[in-house]
Formats: sequence, structure tokens, C-alpha cells
Amino acid sequence: MLPVEERLNTVLLAPEMCSLNMGLLNFFIRGEQVFFANHRSDIERFAREIASRNVKPELEVYNSAMLEEVAYLLSLDILWPPYTINFVLHTPTQGGQRGTPRNLFDMLERLDELPVPREDLRINVSSMGRTQLPITTIALAMGLNVRVGMEDNVVFRQGEPLENNAQLVERAVRTASELDRCPATPGEAREVLGLRGRERGQLPSGAERVVSR
Repeated sequence: MLPVEERLNTVLLAPEMCSLNMGLLNFFIRGEQVFFANHRSDIERFAREIASRNVKPELEVYNSAMLEEVAYLLSLDILWPPYTINFVLHTPTQGGQRGTPRNLFDMLERLDELPVPREDLRINVSSMGRTQLPITTIALAMGLNVRVGMEDNVVFRQGEPLENNAQLVERAVRTASELDRCPATPGEAREVLGLRGRERGQLPSGAERVVSR
């Protein structure tokens, strides 16, 4: 609900990576409808600010139609490969796709319609609530990357609330190991995602000084 200028604050600090939402959504939060404004002009402005600071965006895709916005953005040649796309399923929204295998497979098939080679894409999958474990397990079995955490899910299993994020991370690691998938080290992840990294204790290049009072 913040204006674009305030939503840019994180980008001004030049992190290695940040989210870039790829379309309009209507969230349902505590019984209220909250419009999530990501107009095409806003997306392009975010992308230019992100690219100017050598930050890698993760393109957040909540439904198959948002891949049309991804295609448009990539056609502008603002960003450079590899391109990371995160499929965010089962959000409490009007406009978001449910966390089902069919929806995941449909989104994956549509990647072939993007104006970039498939090998330039890095695909991440996240799914909310009770769909988190089955959908991320399917994604791991397919050789994709996954996101888990309490932003997406607050229950470890039925009737057992989570205590911390570590429980979900540890379960994802166990699942990956059973599928002969080896989690990447931070250095390996930076190489796969094309992140710039930085010297320990040093500010990232491109960051703007933030003064508090």
C-alpha cells in the first residue's frame, strides 16, 4: 500500500537480490481486500532502478498470465541473464493461482514462450500454507529451486505450529537429500544466480547513504 518512492527504499540500499512483483493482485488480509498495485509502468521503473545498482531481481509470478509481463519486461533489455523467476502459489488473493501440480506444470510449460533461452532461467517455487510441502517436494524432484519459511506457512504439520524457520529449512534439506539433490553453499548459490557478492564488512557498491535522525 506504500507509494512507489517508499517501496524503492530497499533497492536504494543495493542488496545482492530483491523481489520484483510482476502484476496486479487483490490480497485478503484479516478480512479486508488490499489492492497490490504493480502497474507495468511501476515494474519498469523498479527494474531500471534495480539494474542501475547491479542488483538481481527475483521476478515474482503469482499466476500464468504474469509470465506475459515477464516476457514484456525481458524484451526491454533492462536486465541481464541469468533471470530468476519465483512461482508463488496458493496466496490468499484474487488473481493468484492455487498450489496444485497442474498449475505448477502449466507455468513451467509457458516458460518456453519467453523471449530468452531456457538455460538463462533460474526457477524457484514457493507455495503457501498446507500446499507448501507437497508443491516444493514436487519442485525439488523436478530439479527446481524452492523457498520455504514462516512467511508462507506457520504450521509444521496438522495441529503443530512452527517454532522457527529452521524447522522448515531442515525439512527441505532432508527432502532434497532423499531426492539426491544437494543444497548449494552460499558461494555456489551466488554463482548459479549470478549475484555479485561483496567483501565481508563492506557496503555493496551502488548503495546510497541512508541518514536517520
